[in-house]
Amino acid sequence: VPVALHTAWEPAALTQGTLRTPADAPPDTGVLQRLGAAGVAIDRVVEEVGVRPLREPEADLLKLAPGLPVLVVERTHYQGRRPVETSDLVGSVDHCRLLYRLSLTRSPNGQS
Repeated sequence: VPVALHTAWEPAALTQGTLRTPADAPPDTGVLQRLGAAGVAIDRVVEEVGVRPLREPEADLLKLAPGLPVLVVERTHYQGRRPVETSDLVGSVDHCRLLYRLSLTRSPNGQS
């Protein structure tokens, strides 16, 4: 039984003809690796996390009642100021948890 839905969008021109399109890339290739191999260096990722009611088409796919609260994570990958991939993760609040590990880089003098 599915517990989450994941949908992603990217400009087709970024990977067209590179064998790094979402359909052509090896199964376990992440966005950073796939787009990096196509010459697109991602330098920033922004996530917006929220809760909203489950929509009818999503409810059908998840085998849940429409209107139940779901966790929604919208993630956008950027190359400079240009968004190069955006994805939505929608999951039942009963089955999804978020875990974040944030790497902090420090300059040689110890400041962030």
